[in-house]
Parts: sequence; structure tokens; C-alpha cells
Amino acid sequence: MQETDPQRTDPDGNCPLCQSQLTMGDILKPEVFLPHCGKEIDETDDDQEYTFASPAQFPIPLRQEKEDWTALGKNALKTFAEDRHLVVVNKGDPDLLRGFQVCTLCGKAAVDQDAGGLASHKRPYQISYIPGRGRRPAPTCDGVSRSVLLGNDFKSDLMIMRLKALAPLETQSDPGRAAFMAMQHAMKTLAEALNLAASRRLDLDPSEFSSGFRVYPTDPQNQEIIGEIYLFDTLSGGAGYASQIGLELREVLDQEVRHLLGHCPANCDRSCYECLRHYGNQYFHNQLDRHLALALLDYALVGTLPPLDDWTAQTRALAPLARMLEKSGVSVQLGVQAGPITLPLIAERRGQRLLIGTANGLYAKTASDAHPLTKRYRNDAASPVEIINEFLLSRNRPAVHQEILAKL
Repeated sequence: MQETDPQRTDPDGNCPLCQSQLTMGDILKPEVFLPHCGKEIDETDDDQEYTFASPAQFPIPLRQEKEDWTALGKNALKTFAEDRHLVVVNKGDPDLLRGFQVCTLCGKAAVDQDAGGLASHKRPYQISYIPGRGRRPAPTCDGVSRSVLLGNDFKSDLMIMRLKALAPLETQSDPGRAAFMAMQHAMKTLAEALNLAASRRLDLDPSEFSSGFRVYPTDPQNQEIIGEIYLFDTLSGGAGYASQIGLELREVLDQEVRHLLGHCPANCDRSCYECLRHYGNQYFHNQLDRHLALALLDYALVGTLPPLDDWTAQTRALAPLARMLEKSGVSVQLGVQAGPITLPLIAERRGQRLLIGTANGLYAKTASDAHPLTKRYRNDAASPVEIINEFLLSRNRPAVHQEILAKL
């Protein structure tokens, strides 16, 4: 979501993230909700339509914001912003994101699933009629519907933590790139962890805080990406809790946040109810990855990058892929020692040989050139090397499987 000037009637240019054409849309702020036709909802009805509101979004600015930033770490800054605009939006069907069709006459609303709008329809409420007094209302409404998003906007004081991602991390804001998606998941997880850590630091209920993130490019040459995590009080007018956390932010990140991300009681792979998951973030549990967030936190605070020579971890990550390749008739070897390095996976078929390693999900594709496996076999034409993004490997293993088969 991008903010617009009040006088603007049509957005200018493309989205700074996905480069698609921006379109102007209407947000309807609903004052009241009523059950359909004033009747109680049948909880056993399996045909109900479910939609979800987004967390509070901090719109991407049209121009550079003027804030006083304080150094927080090697690649991190922090600031406090007053009276900033936040938006909560419900975009309807989570797959289509077309919003809702709302009748301008009677207020009937329906999830927008086609471009036809609402046809002649029954009113969603009862109308009283006394015989002999005027004309009996028609049972149907012929009002015209509009396509809208349901939402609300409000202002709040924010505590903002800014991260600057430079190469070899992903620096292009292309949603189709695995490393950029991994960056977004890491930011989301870090925001959730900060929310929980802040509540524990001040011994408050987590609902006293809300957090979010935004990622956007600032360099037309794609040399860096800016990510910002923001924290604010949910109490109207603010209670000052977010500002208090901002004053102790480095200690909170080094202690509570790092403990949350690095020490799950259940030792889960990404996230679970023992560490980061709870009822309030149930709609994006699949985005929470404590290991990605911890790697991003280390990069932000101390400038360290995830290692590229953890051969044990790479071999373990490639084991499920090796089993899939075996079932496709590929000969595989895992964890083969080759002098000072270990070959995580060797795949061979029809005389073709491929050496396979992995890199942390935050690394851009161009970082493959710095991988020890690539450096060792760069001049060996008989042993081509393929470095796989671990985020893509764990989320879409069948696609990786097909890509490897195509190279053998």
C-alpha cells in the first residue's frame, strides 16, 4: 500500500515493490455490521465465506521522510515518529483480493468474486410496513453496487527500527525472488518477536502492543533495500509503552528477542506455540521463521552473515531432495568429503554430474559465486555446481526437484 497526495485522482507510476501498475481504490469504513437478513448465523453452515483484515500497515512514503535516526547496530537505526498514518484493510477473498461489492442504496455487501457486481437482490434487513400507510416496499433492491475494500485508518506514535540490506543479501524488491520473500518472512517474524519481547520486558499483555513491517527500495540502481519494523501502543492515544521500549531497544533485541528466536523449548524447525505462535497471529503462522529472523537480526546489529560453509546443515537440508531425486532415477551421494570441503549432495544421471549446495534464504542468487563449493569447482567443467536457496528448498521442494532434473 502506498500513500497518495490528497489532490491526486490517479496514482503515478508503478508499485515500488512489484513494479505493477498502481490503481486507485476506495476504502469503506464500516460503522456497523449486521447479520444477513437480521437472522442469527448458523454455526453449522459449512458454506460461510471467511475474510481477514490485515495488520496495521504503515504506507510506503512518496518522498523521503525527515526523521532523526539513532544508530542501533552495524546495519540498523531507530527513531520515534509522531502522529503517523496507519491503515487496516480487509481485501475480501484472500486468493482474489478484489474486495467487496457494496450496494449504495441498501448497504448489502458480498465478497467480490467477479466483475459483474450485485444483481437485483433482497435487502439484508427487515422493513416494517403498516397496511394502508403508503406503498408496500418491494422485496428486492435495485441499487447499484461499488467495489470497495473494507478498512479503517488511524494515527499513532511509532517506534521504528530500520534495517539496511546490502549485497550479498537480496537488494531487488521483486516478489518473485525467493530471497526477497525470505526477507519479508524474516521481517514479519522479527516484528512478532519484538511485540512479544516488549510485553515480557514490561510485564504487560501482548495485546497492549501491535507491530508490523514494511520493505521498500530507496536506490534506483537496486544497491540496497530498506526494511522497517514499527511498534505502537494499541490503546487509543497511546500509553507510552512503545516509546519506553524504544529507549531500551538494543537491550530488548540482545536479550528477550534473541532468546525468543534462538531458544524454542520444543526446538521447532520454524515456529510453534512454544515460541512465536499464538491466537493473534494465526493467519500468518506459515510466515514465521525464527531462524531467518535470527540471521537477519545478527546482520542488522553486528553485521555478520549466515555461514556458507556449514556442510552438516547443508547436507541435512538436502536429504529430502536427495530422496526425491533417487525416486526419479538419479544416483545421489550425501556428505562426500573432498579435501578441505564437504560436497553436500552429488547427483548423477546419464553421465551428467551435478554438485549441489545450499545458501541461507536471505542470500541473493548472485551470492552463489562466493560459495566455497563454487569457488572450488569454478574451473572444473565436468563438475558443474548448483547452489540452492534454502528458503525455496524448504517451501517449494518439488520445483527445486524439477529444476535439478532439467540440468541432468
